[in-house]
Amino acid sequence: MPRSCSARGALPSSWRTQTSRYASSSPPAGETSSSRPHESHMNAVPPAERWTSSSVSHAGHAYANARARRHTGILVCRGPRPAARPNDYYAPAARARPMAGGDGAAQAGDGPAGEGPRAYGPSPEEARLALEAIDAELATDGGNADLHLRRAHALCWVSQTGGGAGDLEEAVAACDRAAELGAGDAAACSQRGMALGIMGRNEEAIESFARAIRADPDNVDNHIGMGAALGSLGRGEEAAESFARAARLDPKDAEIRVSLARAVSVAGREEDALAIYAEAIEIDGGNVDAHAMLGASLMKLGRHEEALAPIARAIELEPGSAMLHVDDGYAKLALGRLGEALESFERAAGLDRASRGAHVGRATVLLSMGRSADALEAISAVGDADDPSAHLVRAGALGNLGRSAEAMDALDSALSLDPGSDELRVQKLRAMRLLGRDSAAREGDDRPPYPARDGPFEN
Repeated sequence: MPRSCSARGALPSSWRTQTSRYASSSPPAGETSSSRPHESHMNAVPPAERWTSSSVSHAGHAYANARARRHTGILVCRGPRPAARPNDYYAPAARARPMAGGDGAAQAGDGPAGEGPRAYGPSPEEARLALEAIDAELATDGGNADLHLRRAHALCWVSQTGGGAGDLEEAVAACDRAAELGAGDAAACSQRGMALGIMGRNEEAIESFARAIRADPDNVDNHIGMGAALGSLGRGEEAAESFARAARLDPKDAEIRVSLARAVSVAGREEDALAIYAEAIEIDGGNVDAHAMLGASLMKLGRHEEALAPIARAIELEPGSAMLHVDDGYAKLALGRLGEALESFERAAGLDRASRGAHVGRATVLLSMGRSADALEAISAVGDADDPSAHLVRAGALGNLGRSAEAMDALDSALSLDPGSDELRVQKLRAMRLLGRDSAAREGDDRPPYPARDGPFEN
């Protein structure tokens, strides 16, 4: 019986903190108020109340929070990481598991004979060829439950290599057909849970994984799949329990420790997460995610100097990752090392021109250097972003350039994306006061007013 598409990897990107995402810090060591982005045309306004008094670190803080919840994979892939990942929900993680029939024959996911499993699973063409081969077998042996499960497995891979939701619906149907033909819950429900999880149908995935666990409580992949589905619903403590069970079943698996640490982080136990990341590194010093996420977690705690070393190690292991260079840039930005931060963001943009983190980070540095026109040009590369931080940086640059109405529009755009953010509301009210719209600011645009604050808005 084939192993299911397994769930090894990190927690979903949807596990992002929903509060304090735009919290700022005081100017980094060595910076003065004049070295921050304060070349505002409103020179009579005290520095603490200018347009961008707290926007320099907003993007960095938001990025660190989001990065600490980054999800890099669910389908397990043995071998080195690829240069690019499929979709960021249930994308294959650091290792690939071959699909093998009962006779051990290599299936999609295996590398050349004698070389073991192919790194990171099949290519798009291989996934399709594997699916076609399974379909050909099913044409003459449609009552074979094992073939239907293998088809579901192949469809999951196809969905990750250019396929779509239709492939995943077929995968669920294939699992149901396998169950009708006598496949046990351990195999059919595990594979079904994986397909449902990829589609974001996490409540149903939890039900499937629960049945799989009842049938085979010692199957580590079922606990990992359960943890990922729970995490996607924001149930951090329950997810941590599932990953902890998986870690007890497979104590030498570094990826499970990384997933456990992320769940613990989401549950609000950041110091505990640090210790678990360290355990993952002790198990596998070459695990990129363990180093990268340790750095992100340290950044989240404001320990930016300490974060530099694990981030640097992650870059050594995966120099072509734009995301890691973005991490490096934000850590250096928080330390006031603006020139180095700019270099890191530019390297990231060079590696991936579509990297939003690279462009927002670069614009943030330019803004903090007093180069508002350059910052505005840099943030334009993001386009009509759905990232409030990008609009906040744009607002700061526009405000400094005297384009007040446009700056207010940018703040409104940020608020439209995150209407519950107290931080963004305070930024908008502060901007309204700068424009002399005190009465409107007091009204808070018909929402409950917030008191004026001196200096950056912080947690």
